[in-house]
Amino acid sequence: MNAAALSSTTQTSSTNQASSAAQISNSTSQIGEQNFLQLLVAEMQNQDPSSPLDPTQFMGQLAQFSTVEGINNLTGSSTQLEGAQLLGRNVTASIVQNGASTRVNGVVNGVQFQSDGVHLMVGPNNTNVPLTNVTEVQPIQTSATGSGG
Repeated sequence: MNAAALSSTTQTSSTNQASSAAQISNSTSQIGEQNFLQLLVAEMQNQDPSSPLDPTQFMGQLAQFSTVEGINNLTGSSTQLEGAQLLGRNVTASIVQNGASTRVNGVVNGVQFQSDGVHLMVGPNNTNVPLTNVTEVQPIQTSATGSGG
């Protein structure tokens, strides 16, 4: 393989790699585990054969992937804990029903952990409210009934 062909292959690989990275970054503003692995595989597939990826860089990227995965797991757990802590609390949220924005107010009766996040069951009808839609949380109200004894 002559130098011109090698240079052309390297430029094409670099262009493909940049295109893959742009597609990944455009699909989401926050890189996830799957995106990180796709980027790593694209980088390995399109690396310049005359100067392969340094093993220490590769190990560093794997360590970064492990860190990203740990942070994602921690974030998920903390969000679930947030939802569970709202049980029995009075909340206000804004949800969309039948194409119109509706304000929901009531006591959190239950918490569901769904694939798209934490959902609260609010009020006497157990209205399904995503945790991200909660706009206000009031303290638990205790009734001050005087019971003499």
